Amino acid sequence: MDVVDHQEQAFLSTGDLAIRLGVTRQRARQITKAPDFPPPAARATRRGIPLWRGEDIERWVSERRPDRTDDDGGLIELWSAPDIGKFLDVPVHTVSSLPDLPAPTHRHRKSRLWDAATIRAWAAGRS
Repeated sequence: MDVVDHQEQAFLSTGDLAIRLGVTRQRARQITKAPDFPPPAARATRRGIPLWRGEDIERWVSERRPDRTDDDGGLIELWSAPDIGKFLDVPVHTVSSLPDLPAPTHRHRKSRLWDAATIRAWAAGRS
């Protein structure tokens, strides 16, 4: 995820939003057009790419998409197969064949995404 740090403030692009919500970029762009979605806080200098404050996105997600928040109201941390491979110190191509690997919780394009907390708990139970 490409988070831009501008004057100590985290900004997210539409692509970052897509990853956080587990949706396609096209769907993320549609979501950003909703009247209740926060307006962009800044624009990247090239091509005028809209950027949103991470805290604004987190607030919107907790109010409008509670299925995408954890018990503390924060955004769910999502991991891809390479993230899981790195966490478990196994080659990425072996991740999908791990016994009893929990099912992915989200899909992003052709990728599968897992709730990081679920993977951590699963990994702790394997030891």
